[in-house]
Amino acid sequence: MPKKNLSQSALGPPYHVIPVSDSPESLPELGAAARSCFCLVAEGRVQRTPGGRPLAHASRSLMEAIREEAERTGQLSLEFPGLHSMLCTLIDYIEPGRNRLGPCLKLVLSDPTLSLCAGPELVEQCALLEPVHRYLKRHELLLLNFPQSTDPDSKLEWLSMAGVERSRLDAFVAHFDQQLESLGGARQCVVTYALHAHNVFLPGVLLALGDCTIDEYVDAYIAVHCLIAGVFADTSRRQEQRARAQVTADATVMTRFRDLAEAR
Repeated sequence: MPKKNLSQSALGPPYHVIPVSDSPESLPELGAAARSCFCLVAEGRVQRTPGGRPLAHASRSLMEAIREEAERTGQLSLEFPGLHSMLCTLIDYIEPGRNRLGPCLKLVLSDPTLSLCAGPELVEQCALLEPVHRYLKRHELLLLNFPQSTDPDSKLEWLSMAGVERSRLDAFVAHFDQQLESLGGARQCVVTYALHAHNVFLPGVLLALGDCTIDEYVDAYIAVHCLIAGVFADTSRRQEQRARAQVTADATVMTRFRDLAEAR
């Protein structure tokens, strides 16, 4: 039987957002940042991430939204999509100014956005990927379309066979490596969830940067995962609609987290 939500009792709301300076506990882990942070408290205790670090952030708006989320669901859920789960990822995993997602070359070679179909379906896929292509053109980056293979070496071999200079790929990778390093923690979180929840890299970077809308991000997901009904024979209209609804809900939380985390 689930535990009773304390907000339904005479004890009042179970969660409170307070300045770290008013915390009932000493939080030396936060260091100098403590002076400008807010934490979430329940039953006299500061709530913590799975990694044991204080659940705290400089944005009171974000912390209040997490409090509301917890009171609505009755718990601090780690399930995605959720603001609390994203903050835990930010605190325990993300280090601003450093790419923690792995070698950028691997991210590029593994991104299905750059390995589209070789058949007539390519036209429909490209139509849904216009924001990605627009971004690449603006930054004078090569539009790549590797073979659909899970082997990075075969993709590099294709590059040579296609007569594409390796320096063009190196410039492509260097650009996105720099973008990852320049992203603030909340925006790195958006890319992280795009990779792990949706298996896309470039669309995640664009969503984090604000260079595509939620609808455009969803279009990109539908395109690269071959979920366009009427184009791919094994995809029904209902499957596409369900995928769109789920990814829209996910991306809405991702962008809301980004915006709340940067609000002061």
